[in-house]
Amino acid sequence: MELINIGYIIDTHGLKGEVKVGFTTDQIELYFKAGNKIYIEGTDQKVGEYTIESFYMIPKGMGLMKIQDILTIDQALPLRKKTLMAERKEIEGRIYLADLLHYKVYDAEGKEYGEITDITRAGARNYLMIGEKYLPYVPDSIIVAIDKIKKVIIVSEEGKDILANA
Repeated sequence: MELINIGYIIDTHGLKGEVKVGFTTDQIELYFKAGNKIYIEGTDQKVGEYTIESFYMIPKGMGLMKIQDILTIDQALPLRKKTLMAERKEIEGRIYLADLLHYKVYDAEGKEYGEITDITRAGARNYLMIGEKYLPYVPDSIIVAIDKIKKVIIVSEEGKDILANA
């Protein structure tokens, strides 16, 4: 079983054990469904298995999640700032953001801009770190092609401008 990072617990919400979550996956509807198993990374690096009881999106690109058997705010408090993991699910034609680490970034003319060294999320958008520059991860707009075999990403003119001027 391969676990991947799908998000993180931001804070508690209310008195009945709900938690506010942020995402590191663009496949929210796949992983954050009632009945799905999630794994929460503990402070001693142990991973606990939990079941999602309910989930819904809230403004600012976040979600509220109720975890089965977490019934009070006191039970939810130790989960703050923890990483959410799930079993990797392969989807035909999809790529995981984490798989893009160490991919090379090029424009359509073949100019190399560097290697993706980190992936981070700010607000509702993911960003790829290339050297000291952040490139918004926007498929079909800023990112025009991803080649899994060659491990390269091709950026649009807009992406090229961001990397050249950042």
